Amino acid sequence: MRKIGLFLCLPMMALCGLGRVAAQEAVKPFQGTIQYKITYESDLPAEELAQMPQSAEIKISDTKLLMNTEAAKAILNAEENRAYNLLNLSRIGLGKYVIVETLDEMRDTGDVRNYVLKPTGETKTIHGYTAKRAVGSYETPQADMSFEIYYVEDFCPAFFNYVEGSFIGLEGFPLAYSVTMKNHMQDVTVKTVFTPESLQYGTTDPKAFNIPKAYQTVTEDELRQMVEEFMSAFE
Repeated sequence: MRKIGLFLCLPMMALCGLGRVAAQEAVKPFQGTIQYKITYESDLPAEELAQMPQSAEIKISDTKLLMNTEAAKAILNAEENRAYNLLNLSRIGLGKYVIVETLDEMRDTGDVRNYVLKPTGETKTIHGYTAKRAVGSYETPQADMSFEIYYVEDFCPAFFNYVEGSFIGLEGFPLAYSVTMKNHMQDVTVKTVFTPESLQYGTTDPKAFNIPKAYQTVTEDELRQMVEEFMSAFE
């Protein structure tokens, strides 16, 4: 499990110093590109929120998914049941890294406590798909998290339901969602909203799912140690 969600952790680290389409129709698995608008609600200064990612793009093939923001990328491989989290920290003086997660590791809740995910029975239509609503929350030593999800069943391979990294047990693809993080260390609350602006159907060049050679494979603990050592130099 990407403990607080890969695409939420990186912006915060930089700021802190560092369903079925219709009941009567079967859903054809989606292949193509989803463009997201990312918005924030927070008591942080507007200029700091402006430094966070403002958009995201997801490319989906029959076996692979690529999620891309300005801060990070993730490649999910449904044939291997592995996620490759690509982090480019070169702009803050570090390098380019990739963390590999197996399905078991993604399901491992680690230091997460009181995890709750509950479908509400409500639905709404998003770009022609019937999306089911779910809400949930969990706690970590660093933050309290809550979320609202609109997910679509049978949208794509089930492994891609882990694209956000924190929605364990979700029985569909999170097409639209928001995550609220209350950070204990900085006493800051940030709500991040992912809104799908467009869905474009089509095939994706297989090269888009390749991992660039410049990325070094590290473990989560190794990367955390590198970041901590880097930040301690400024204390």
